[in-house]
Amino acid sequence: MRATKMMRTTWVGFSVLIAAAGCSSAPDEPESAGANFTGPVPAVPSASGYVHGQSRSRFETGPESAMATEEGRDVMRGSWGRLTMWRSGRMAALLDSDAPVRAAPMLLDAEAHNQAARAYFVAAGLPEDQIDAVVIHGTVAFSGPSGSPEAEVPRPVDYTTLISRQVRGIPVAESHAWVTFTADGRVVREAVFWPAIPAAVMAAAERVDGALRAGSLRRAGADAERGARAAIHHSSGFGEEARFVACADVVRSGLGARECVGEDGVTMNLDGLLE
Repeated sequence: MRATKMMRTTWVGFSVLIAAAGCSSAPDEPESAGANFTGPVPAVPSASGYVHGQSRSRFETGPESAMATEEGRDVMRGSWGRLTMWRSGRMAALLDSDAPVRAAPMLLDAEAHNQAARAYFVAAGLPEDQIDAVVIHGTVAFSGPSGSPEAEVPRPVDYTTLISRQVRGIPVAESHAWVTFTADGRVVREAVFWPAIPAAVMAAAERVDGALRAGSLRRAGADAERGARAAIHHSSGFGEEARFVACADVVRSGLGARECVGEDGVTMNLDGLLE
C-alpha cells in the first residue's frame, strides 16, 4: 500500500493584515488594509475564491433533512449526516457512522481517488489554475491476534484527497479542499475553505516575493534570508470573516521551525494577527 504522506506546518506571517467579509468578493481599494500596510499598491488583481455550497456538493444528508441555524452557522441535518456552512464560506460535511452510504465499498485506488477529487471540485467551480498539490492520505486498520505477524499488516480503510492552493505561484497555506469517496463516487466526508483574496493582499505577497528574490529581506542582525518563501495565510473561517496576512516564511537555522519575519526584520506572531 502506498505510504500515507503526513504534513505538519507552522504558520508564520508578515506585516499586512486585511479582513474581508465573507469570501464571494474582494475589495477593490487598498484602504481596507491593516495599520501596518504602507506604500502604494501596484496594479495587482485580486484572487477569486470558491464556496462549496450545498448546490455544488454531492454530499447526501439523507431523508428528512432540515435546515437550521446554530451559532451563526447554517446546518443541513438529515438522517444520514450533516452539512455545515459558516458565514465566511467555510464548508464541512460528514456522514454518521451508521449511514447506509458507509456500507458501500470505498475507492481504494490512490491515483484514481486523486483524479476523481480534482475533477469533482473543478467541475463544481473551484479555480483549476489555483490548484497546488493533490495529495492522498489514507486510513488503515490492523487485524489479527495481538502480537502476531498478521496484526502488523495494515489494511486500507479509505482514502482522502487533500488539494492545496497557490495563487500566481504563491502558496495560500490554510486554503484547502478535501474529500473521501466510495467506489461509486458518493461523498463520505468533505471540507472546503477557499476564500477570495483582496488585491492588497496579493500585492503585498508579490512584494515580499520580490524582496526575497532580490535578497533584500533581512532579519535584525542577519544576512539576507535564504530558504524563505513568500506566502499568504488566512484565518480558519470559523468566524464571520476571513482575515489575511501576506508573509515571509523563514526557516530558523538548524531548528527546522518556521517563523515570520516582516520587512523591518522583526519576527511577528501570526496567531495574534489572525485571531
